[in-house]
Amino acid sequence: MLLRHAYLILSLFVAASLCAEINVSTRFEPPRIAVGQAAKYIVEIVESDGNSMPATERITSLPIPQSGGLTLRNGSISNSQQTRITNGKREYSSTLKLIIDAVVSKTGSYRIPTYGFEYKGERLQAPTTTLTVVGKAADAAPSVNELIFLKADAPTKLYVGQTTPITLKLYISDDVRLRSLNAFDRNADGFTASSLPDESSESTENVNGRRYRVLSWQMKITPISAGPQDLNFQFTLTAQMPERRNSRDSTARSPLGNSLFDDFFGRSERFNVYTEPTQIEVRPLPVEGRPQSFSGAIGDF
Repeated sequence: MLLRHAYLILSLFVAASLCAEINVSTRFEPPRIAVGQAAKYIVEIVESDGNSMPATERITSLPIPQSGGLTLRNGSISNSQQTRITNGKREYSSTLKLIIDAVVSKTGSYRIPTYGFEYKGERLQAPTTTLTVVGKAADAAPSVNELIFLKADAPTKLYVGQTTPITLKLYISDDVRLRSLNAFDRNADGFTASSLPDESSESTENVNGRRYRVLSWQMKITPISAGPQDLNFQFTLTAQMPERRNSRDSTARSPLGNSLFDDFFGRSERFNVYTEPTQIEVRPLPVEGRPQSFSGAIGDF
């Protein structure tokens, strides 16, 4: 009787295992872009079950192999569920999507090879995928990254404990209307940093022949660890972007070559802008000649 009971439990376990299935896919969306355009790296985990709706498991990081010239940042997660009925039989599926911004600055083919990761106690494989980046056409409209971008004026080398001012600058093209700044974030684990001031100063600059309204914030950073330290900033904002038509459309074309209707309509979008990935070389303070009363902080206060 005990043997029969154990066999029944084993049979139920095998049946449940056979009903549940996990599939992993990866892709760039879109898979082909021009320099300056944005793309997303997406990892999709789909679990299906014939008995009940599978629950997703939280993933905080993935061991994604590095691809030279390709930067992945600002990951987000989305979940969805679906129930299908085929010939009276139900099939449940849950989908977990990890969506990561992909940033490149040069043309080329950027390949992320296959890699493994743990999910629900299983070792899963994320298949290889490739992003193709081509040159920008001479008559192409400017990309979002050309119309609005973020820069941090910071030194490349500092000492541990050295407090230094930095300037954070948000560049907004004249044909972009900034609606709101929704959130501010930073990746600066190797530093202490002052808060973003409530007020910014405003100026204008010309960059590559384009005129920008520039909002600037003064901050201070202090390195707390030696070695290469990441220092990156991010705004989530809402802006009204120009609506551009294909410049090859000959309808209602002005003598200057652009459609008379270019930029007439705009769309409000919410998106993220980042500083370029930055590393500051932080050096330990020399021991020789250090006063006994030295507290570890240097700079202007």
